[in-house]
Amino acid sequence: MRDLTDAPLAAIAAERARVPREGLGAEILARQESDGSWRRVDAPVWLPTLFTLLLLRATGVDPAERAVDSAVARLEAGFRWDEQFGAKPFFGGEVEPCINGGALALGVYFRAPDGEVLDRANSPARGL
Repeated sequence: MRDLTDAPLAAIAAERARVPREGLGAEILARQESDGSWRRVDAPVWLPTLFTLLLLRATGVDPAERAVDSAVARLEAGFRWDEQFGAKPFFGGEVEPCINGGALALGVYFRAPDGEVLDRANSPARGL
């Protein structure tokens, strides 16, 4: 609607508000694990978790929506990157620059970005 029509902003906002309550958006949120992750049997836990959040962001879902805020709070409280990557919280990123870019973008969208991943992004070594 935003990119292909001349729909008013209020109509676009009304459609986005449906994302966490209906269809695929509601199903995605319902499939979140108690530790805040999303899982697939054929993938490391971080992969579907990262891409699920990227998908939710791409829908334009309102981060302040109660169901979304609750999902992000579960993720913050329970998810940790693998021990080999520092066991940091999700929005703190890990060691791979591409992954940290995703964590930073998601942190900016869903919450205040983690200061540590921001510091790595701004370091001369360009740890992002």
